[in-house]
Order: sequence, then structure tokens, then C-alpha cells
Amino acid sequence: MRQEISQEEFNTWLENPVTKGLHFLLRQWVEERKAEWATGGFLHEASHAQVVANARAIGNIETCEAVLDLGLEQLQVKES
Repeated sequence: MRQEISQEEFNTWLENPVTKGLHFLLRQWVEERKAEWATGGFLHEASHAQVVANARAIGNIETCEAVLDLGLEQLQVKES
């Protein structure tokens, strides 16, 4: 059984103040990570620690951007 989300429901969700707040926060986190990277925040004396810090920051940014880019199709619920 599949529960469809209509375009109208999706648009209403996008306009919801909670959704807007979440999107604002995610964009803020992305910008903070980028600023931190630009100012050398992920530099470490140990190269392994630097690689891990950079990879973690990239993963955080990619996750935030994936949530920000969610569309109607990705939010369709498939019930088993």
C-alpha cells in the first residue's frame, strides 16, 4: 500500500514555518562549515586527523544539502 503526497500537500509543507525554520538552520550549518573550512578550521598537525575532519565536514554539508533538495518524489511513502 502506498500513500501518495499531493503537490498541494508538498507545497503546504514547504511553506510551513517549521519547515522554513529547518531549511534556514540547515543552510546556516552549511555556511558555517564552509566558513570554518575557509579559515583553516579543519587543519591539524596529524594528516589523518585533518582528512577525517575534512571528510566529516563534507559529509555534513552533503547531508544538509540532500535534505534541502528533497522533492515530492523522495517524500512519497511506501508502506509494506
